[in-house]
Amino acid sequence: RGIDTQGEPFTITATHAIQVTPSRLVLSRPKGDMTLKSGAWMMLSANSGLYHQKTDHLALAGKVTLYRDDGTTLKTSHALIDMKGGTASGRDPVSAYGTFGTLHAASGFAVQDRGAEIIFKGSSHLILDQVRAAAP
Repeated sequence: RGIDTQGEPFTITATHAIQVTPSRLVLSRPKGDMTLKSGAWMMLSANSGLYHQKTDHLALAGKVTLYRDDGTTLKTSHALIDMKGGTASGRDPVSAYGTFGTLHAASGFAVQDRGAEIIFKGSSHLILDQVRAAAP
């Protein structure tokens, strides 16, 4: 458990954790979540991870999933999460889906401002879902 630089709480859990150095933990099936001051919630999970306690950086590998409570979901194979800074990034291909539609980016992503902004890198393919406006 910790608090980021904005005073927002976060939690990291795992099925197994092995302390490999005084400041590093190897994690099996890590999961993390953060509640923003706005009340929004974000979650992440992966097959494995390495958590640096001093920097609050979490390196994830294998079926990495980042989820925002607005329904936006990102899936990739590797990601680096800065829990205190509220950023995330990855260089591997990434898929994203949500109420907007689906997106595939060949060269990764960068999440900034605690999930408010997501940048997709490299060759990308976007399919927008049609939103039907309600009749007046």
